[in-house]
Amino acid sequence: MQTLKISRITIIGHSQGCLVGIDFASRYPNLIQSLILAAGSYKMPVNQDLIDLAEAGDEKAVLLMMKWGYEGSKAFIGGNPVKKIINSSRDIIEILSVDLNACNNYKAGKESLEKINCPTLCIYGDLDKMVPLKIGNKMSEMIKNSETKIISNCGHMIIFEKAFEMRLAVKEFLNKNQ
Repeated sequence: MQTLKISRITIIGHSQGCLVGIDFASRYPNLIQSLILAAGSYKMPVNQDLIDLAEAGDEKAVLLMMKWGYEGSKAFIGGNPVKKIINSSRDIIEILSVDLNACNNYKAGKESLEKINCPTLCIYGDLDKMVPLKIGNKMSEMIKNSETKIISNCGHMIIFEKAFEMRLAVKEFLNKNQ
Protein backbone atom coordinates (compact mmCIF):
# COMPACT_ATOMS: atom_id res chain seq x y z
CA MET A 1 0.00 0.00 0.00
CA GLN A 2 2.87 2.37 0.77
CA THR A 3 4.57 1.65 -2.55
CA LEU A 4 1.35 2.34 -4.45
CA LYS A 5 0.60 5.36 -2.24
CA ILE A 6 -2.75 3.95 -1.18
CA SER A 7 -3.79 5.16 2.24
CA ARG A 8 -6.99 3.15 2.77
CA ILE A 9 -8.64 0.19 1.10
CA THR A 10 -11.93 -1.64 0.94
CA ILE A 11 -11.73 -5.39 1.35
CA ILE A 12 -14.33 -7.65 -0.22
CA GLY A 13 -14.17 -11.22 1.07
CA HIS A 14 -16.24 -14.27 0.21
CA SER A 15 -16.46 -17.25 2.59
CA GLN A 16 -12.89 -17.84 3.81
CA GLY A 17 -12.02 -14.39 2.46
CA CYS A 18 -14.28 -12.97 5.18
CA LEU A 19 -11.87 -14.31 7.79
CA VAL A 20 -9.04 -12.50 5.99
CA GLY A 21 -11.06 -9.28 5.87
CA ILE A 22 -12.09 -9.51 9.52
CA ASP A 23 -8.53 -10.14 10.65
CA PHE A 24 -7.08 -7.33 8.51
CA ALA A 25 -9.72 -4.80 9.62
CA SER A 26 -9.09 -5.60 13.28
CA ARG A 27 -5.28 -5.40 12.98
CA TYR A 28 -5.02 -2.34 10.71
CA PRO A 29 -8.03 -0.10 11.38
CA ASN A 30 -6.27 2.97 9.97
CA LEU A 31 -5.73 1.25 6.61
CA ILE A 32 -9.29 0.17 5.94
CA GLN A 33 -12.02 2.34 4.45
CA SER A 34 -14.77 -0.28 4.49
CA LEU A 35 -15.36 -4.00 4.60
CA ILE A 36 -17.68 -6.22 2.58
CA LEU A 37 -18.23 -9.76 3.82
CA ALA A 38 -20.16 -12.20 1.60
CA ALA A 39 -21.33 -15.62 2.83
CA GLY A 40 -19.01 -15.67 5.79
CA SER A 41 -18.79 -15.77 9.52
CA TYR A 42 -16.18 -15.05 12.18
CA LYS A 43 -15.69 -18.77 12.68
CA MET A 44 -15.92 -21.41 9.99
CA PRO A 45 -15.54 -24.91 11.40
CA VAL A 46 -15.12 -27.61 8.76
CA ASN A 47 -16.31 -31.19 9.04
CA GLN A 48 -13.32 -33.49 9.66
CA ASP A 49 -14.53 -35.94 7.01
CA LEU A 50 -14.36 -33.17 4.40
CA ILE A 51 -10.85 -32.22 5.53
CA ASP A 52 -9.77 -35.88 5.38
CA LEU A 53 -11.11 -36.24 1.82
CA ALA A 54 -9.32 -33.06 0.73
CA GLU A 55 -6.05 -34.07 2.37
CA ALA A 56 -6.26 -37.39 0.49
CA GLY A 57 -6.83 -35.58 -2.81
CA ASP A 58 -10.25 -37.20 -3.21
CA GLU A 59 -12.54 -35.50 -5.75
CA LYS A 60 -15.48 -36.20 -3.42
CA ALA A 61 -14.26 -33.21 -1.36
CA VAL A 62 -15.01 -30.84 -4.25
CA LEU A 63 -18.35 -32.50 -4.97
CA LEU A 64 -19.42 -32.30 -1.33
CA MET A 65 -18.43 -28.65 -1.10
CA MET A 66 -20.47 -27.83 -4.18
CA LYS A 67 -23.42 -29.86 -2.93
CA TRP A 68 -23.45 -27.88 0.31
CA GLY A 69 -22.23 -24.56 -0.99
CA TYR A 70 -23.99 -24.06 -4.25
CA GLU A 71 -27.75 -24.00 -4.05
CA GLY A 72 -28.28 -23.76 -7.81
CA SER A 73 -25.46 -26.01 -9.02
CA LYS A 74 -27.62 -27.90 -11.51
CA ALA A 75 -28.78 -24.63 -13.03
CA PHE A 76 -25.31 -23.10 -13.30
CA ILE A 77 -24.46 -22.50 -16.93
CA GLY A 78 -20.88 -23.55 -17.61
CA GLY A 79 -20.65 -26.27 -14.99
CA ASN A 80 -19.08 -26.48 -11.58
CA PRO A 81 -17.02 -23.27 -11.05
CA VAL A 82 -14.77 -24.88 -8.43
CA LYS A 83 -13.77 -27.58 -10.94
CA LYS A 84 -12.33 -24.80 -13.10
CA ILE A 85 -9.92 -23.86 -10.30
CA ILE A 86 -9.38 -27.20 -8.58
CA ASN A 87 -9.21 -29.89 -11.22
CA SER A 88 -6.67 -32.46 -10.04
CA SER A 89 -5.88 -34.54 -6.99
CA ARG A 90 -2.81 -32.39 -6.42
CA ASP A 91 -4.92 -29.19 -6.49
CA ILE A 92 -7.30 -30.70 -3.96
CA ILE A 93 -4.40 -31.46 -1.62
CA GLU A 94 -2.43 -28.23 -2.16
CA ILE A 95 -5.29 -25.75 -2.42
CA LEU A 96 -8.56 -27.06 -1.01
CA SER A 97 -7.19 -28.93 2.00
CA VAL A 98 -5.01 -25.96 2.96
CA ASP A 99 -8.00 -23.60 2.73
CA LEU A 100 -10.30 -25.92 4.69
CA ASN A 101 -7.72 -26.31 7.45
CA ALA A 102 -7.16 -22.55 7.58
CA CYS A 103 -10.90 -21.97 8.05
CA ASN A 104 -11.14 -24.70 10.67
CA ASN A 105 -8.13 -23.44 12.63
CA TYR A 106 -8.92 -19.69 12.70
CA LYS A 107 -9.89 -18.88 16.29
CA ALA A 108 -9.51 -15.07 16.61
CA GLY A 109 -12.75 -14.15 14.85
CA LYS A 110 -14.88 -13.01 17.77
CA GLU A 111 -12.13 -10.83 19.23
CA SER A 112 -11.40 -9.43 15.77
CA LEU A 113 -15.05 -8.48 15.20
CA GLU A 114 -15.04 -6.41 18.38
CA LYS A 115 -12.23 -4.24 16.98
CA ILE A 116 -13.87 -3.44 13.63
CA ASN A 117 -15.08 0.16 13.35
CA CYS A 118 -15.27 0.76 9.61
CA PRO A 119 -18.52 0.67 7.63
CA THR A 120 -19.23 -3.00 6.94
CA LEU A 121 -21.67 -4.72 4.61
CA CYS A 122 -22.56 -8.35 5.31
CA ILE A 123 -24.20 -10.20 2.41
CA TYR A 124 -25.87 -13.57 2.85
CA GLY A 125 -27.83 -15.98 0.72
CA ASP A 126 -31.09 -17.02 2.35
CA LEU A 127 -30.52 -20.66 1.32
CA ASP A 128 -26.85 -20.90 2.39
CA LYS A 129 -26.15 -24.26 4.06
CA MET A 130 -22.49 -23.53 4.83
CA VAL A 131 -23.14 -20.23 6.64
CA PRO A 132 -26.83 -20.32 7.55
CA LEU A 133 -28.60 -16.98 7.85
CA LYS A 134 -28.92 -17.37 11.63
CA ILE A 135 -25.12 -17.58 11.96
CA GLY A 136 -24.52 -14.76 9.49
CA ASN A 137 -26.98 -12.46 11.22
CA LYS A 138 -25.29 -13.17 14.55
CA MET A 139 -21.99 -11.99 13.08
CA SER A 140 -23.59 -8.87 11.59
CA GLU A 141 -25.00 -7.93 14.98
CA MET A 142 -21.52 -8.17 16.51
CA ILE A 143 -19.97 -5.64 14.10
CA LYS A 144 -20.40 -1.97 14.95
CA ASN A 145 -21.48 0.16 12.00
CA SER A 146 -22.61 -2.80 9.88
CA GLU A 147 -25.54 -3.41 7.61
CA THR A 148 -26.91 -6.66 6.26
CA LYS A 149 -28.15 -7.57 2.78
CA ILE A 150 -29.94 -10.87 2.26
CA ILE A 151 -30.17 -12.20 -1.27
CA SER A 152 -33.20 -14.38 -1.94
CA ASN A 153 -33.06 -17.84 -3.49
CA CYS A 154 -29.30 -17.98 -3.08
CA GLY A 155 -26.87 -20.36 -1.41
CA HIS A 156 -23.25 -19.95 -0.36
CA MET A 157 -21.80 -19.18 -3.79
CA ILE A 158 -23.39 -15.74 -4.04
CA ILE A 159 -20.71 -14.53 -6.44
CA PHE A 160 -21.81 -17.15 -8.99
CA GLU A 161 -25.48 -17.66 -8.16
CA LYS A 162 -26.57 -14.04 -7.89
CA ALA A 163 -23.66 -12.05 -9.30
CA PHE A 164 -25.77 -9.12 -10.51
CA GLU A 165 -27.62 -8.75 -7.20
CA MET A 166 -24.37 -8.91 -5.26
CA ARG A 167 -22.71 -6.39 -7.56
CA LEU A 168 -25.63 -3.98 -7.07
CA ALA A 169 -25.48 -4.33 -3.27
CA VAL A 170 -21.71 -3.73 -3.29
CA LYS A 171 -22.04 -0.73 -5.61
CA GLU A 172 -24.75 0.89 -3.47
CA PHE A 173 -22.71 0.33 -0.30
CA LEU A 174 -19.52 1.74 -1.82
CA ASN A 175 -21.33 4.79 -3.21
CA LYS A 176 -22.63 5.48 0.31
CA ASN A 177 -19.31 4.88 2.10
CA GLN A 178 -16.56 6.37 -0.09
